[in-house]
Amino acid sequence: MTLTARQGREAGSLRAWLVGLSSLVLLTVLLFSTLDWPVKLGAWVLLTLILDECGGWFGYTGAVAGALPLVAPLLAPLLEGRLNLTAAPPEWSVVFPLVCSGLVALLLVKHAGGLLALPLALGAFVLPILLARMLAPQLDTSLTLPASRTFFSWALWPAVIGVSLAAVRHFVLPQRRMA
Repeated sequence: MTLTARQGREAGSLRAWLVGLSSLVLLTVLLFSTLDWPVKLGAWVLLTLILDECGGWFGYTGAVAGALPLVAPLLAPLLEGRLNLTAAPPEWSVVFPLVCSGLVALLLVKHAGGLLALPLALGAFVLPILLARMLAPQLDTSLTLPASRTFFSWALWPAVIGVSLAAVRHFVLPQRRMA
């Protein structure tokens, strides 16, 4: 391996790390913002999948970052006057475990199988949401969010976009390197 090839790899790694770190900061700002919960949900799912393309631990960190709206009320007294933290969106205590478990399942299947496992990874993400959509109204009538069309579409479409970006990245970039 020549010195220039090594430098190119190191520059690519640094670039991925910087994009991942800045995306993680953006995700944190969006989750602490006053945006409506569907936008927060969509941004969380999409940015987590983009973070995963920057390196394995970025994706898992993004999945766990969904808990930030839940801890915002606890941090508010400590940061009073320095940072405006909003309260957790309604039913975020239902959104977080459901979507986080789906994201972690997606990332695990994606990392285990590569490009060919991407459709299965998307299925691993959607399955807990579909199960909650069918079972939640039967188990607890007060849980209306999992059955809502808004929740389903704002969770599903960003995941489809993120998995599609991963497929393009894994398919197109190696082709460009060979040429």
